Amino acid sequence: MSSGFLVKMLPPIFEDEPNPMRHLKNDKRYLLTRPRGGLNDALVQLEKSRRYASAYDRVLVLDMSRSGLRAHIDDMFEIQNDFGCEVLIWNEEIGNELDEITSVRPKNLAKRTSLYVAEWDNEVVQYKDRDSGSYINFDHQSDHPETLLVYEQAGGGLAGLCVLRDLAFTADLANAIAKRLIPIGPDYDAIHIRHTDYQTDYENLFRRTKGLFAGRNLLICSDSKKVKSFARSCFHPSTRLLSVSNVPETDGVTLSESDLVSPQIAALDLFSDLVAMARAKNFVFTGLAPTNSNGVRFSGFSNLVVSLRAERLTLEMLFKNGDADLLKPLFGDGDKYSAQNTRRGNFCIVLRRLFHLLDQWRWNFGAKRKTLSIRNKIRRRHNITSRIGPRIVEQQN
Repeated sequence: MSSGFLVKMLPPIFEDEPNPMRHLKNDKRYLLTRPRGGLNDALVQLEKSRRYASAYDRVLVLDMSRSGLRAHIDDMFEIQNDFGCEVLIWNEEIGNELDEITSVRPKNLAKRTSLYVAEWDNEVVQYKDRDSGSYINFDHQSDHPETLLVYEQAGGGLAGLCVLRDLAFTADLANAIAKRLIPIGPDYDAIHIRHTDYQTDYENLFRRTKGLFAGRNLLICSDSKKVKSFARSCFHPSTRLLSVSNVPETDGVTLSESDLVSPQIAALDLFSDLVAMARAKNFVFTGLAPTNSNGVRFSGFSNLVVSLRAERLTLEMLFKNGDADLLKPLFGDGDKYSAQNTRRGNFCIVLRRLFHLLDQWRWNFGAKRKTLSIRNKIRRRHNITSRIGPRIVEQQN
């Protein structure tokens, strides 16, 4: 029997029959979101998009590869069942199917959602399509008739905590983070210094906190190898320095944009620092240098640490897929027992540390007030998603 005869005998596929090989369905509407920026910005923009998709019954097509994480979300997280909307993880096949949609907002991205190039507009402080100039944004306060909405922006805030409540690390990532954190024990302080795209007067910060950390174990978390090197010369030998991540010299390039570290290792470093700082006895950060171009006062990563410190349950639930026995030193009775029996030092040392803790309200007032504000908002369950930027910019296309 010829192959031609076999072809003739096969039943025809009608256009109105669903194709099981396709990811998209004709009866659904979609939101393609591509969060930009570092970890906190990416989480905040993801929260903004999932809230919109849930409110207006859209399927969220999620592409995290353009964010500072440089990876797909399922490489790092498992999305929990109560996430609020259906989620598809971007891949090339889904991109090709999205290119077939003609009803798109912004309209200039129709039939090329997988091909457009986004570039940063420093004046408007938004991403736009390089070819058409259209800002890759839409009014999130309204429903829209288009089948496909496309959103690609950065912007921080406190809403990153909200989306973390409905995510959990993959088992491999949870276990890898635990293996980095267990050796440093439970009794340490932490300090965060951002010094690549944003600058911090870290030399002055270290000098001011030298008395605070004397005799302590201190975790140094920074995106700059130069900062870590200076810390050794500043704090040694009165303070034992710790680290759970390896930062290469990037010459001021953010780790999210550097090719010196693979996305997998960068994510492990990033989340190890995040969890380690969230578990520290005392956490210190300070304001960014006022010379940055867009007026950001504090690192979003520092704000995310403060949020997790205020909501420990969310921190623990991120590890729900990890090995229970492995995690006991971090979140089990062993951690609580060790915390109760940590070395407190003699009376003079304790008194000196108390003085330095209180003195932060004088020289580091902005950061202390920011910490108190975040804690109060989380404790009182204030709406921390009400001001997620960027706002829609009206333009003539």
